[in-house]
Amino acid sequence: MKKLLHGSNELYSLFVEHGGVLMPNLTKHGSRRLRRRLSTSMQSDKEYLQRVIKYGLLPSEVRGALADFMRVKAIQNGTSHVCRIYAQAMHIFTKEESLVTVYRLPKDLIPEADKQGAEKHRRVKEEKKAHKLMRERAKREKYLERRRAKWMKEYEKEIDLRI
Repeated sequence: MKKLLHGSNELYSLFVEHGGVLMPNLTKHGSRRLRRRLSTSMQSDKEYLQRVIKYGLLPSEVRGALADFMRVKAIQNGTSHVCRIYAQAMHIFTKEESLVTVYRLPKDLIPEADKQGAEKHRRVKEEKKAHKLMRERAKREKYLERRRAKWMKEYEKEIDLRI
């Protein structure tokens, strides 16, 4: 799960794992801001926030004017918060697992955010695919090892019968 969060210990400790699913919390203020500024429904809030955590851009992953905007908003909201950019909005979380508020990105930053977000989405998918291939390769190696052991036993039995 830490790989999914790209090695950010701060973000990893930000969320609680429930059966392998990251479950962020919502403050009342955060919930209102999410619905008012992004037009989400209460039922989809948790799912939306899971996508924010999985695919959202960290301050260390953004460049240029987008990084400056993120830095300014983070300073305005206090340094004890964790920020992510996802779906043309900046999400600010506390270190105690809760969404504090959401800001829409200025129109001039949206194309850059979309571009950098697409790059991260592609990276996450590639990592997931590579992880799946590694698991399949390990499974295949175990299978071959069992087959070799079985063949060796059969060969040994055959040799014992000849003697």
